[in-house]
Amino acid sequence: MQNMVILATMAKMKLIPEVKKEHYLEAINDLLSGKILENNITLFERVYNM
Repeated sequence: MQNMVILATMAKMKLIPEVKKEHYLEAINDLLSGKILENNITLFERVYNM
């Protein structure tokens, strides 16, 4: 879950300009599933929207 905080912060700060929020979410969807995916997406969105 710490990785989601880091990824969301990177997306929010646009540290890699070519990589958009949608790219991060697509990668997360490719790697995770079920409740783990849901929890991580929720955390990502919460941090991104802070």
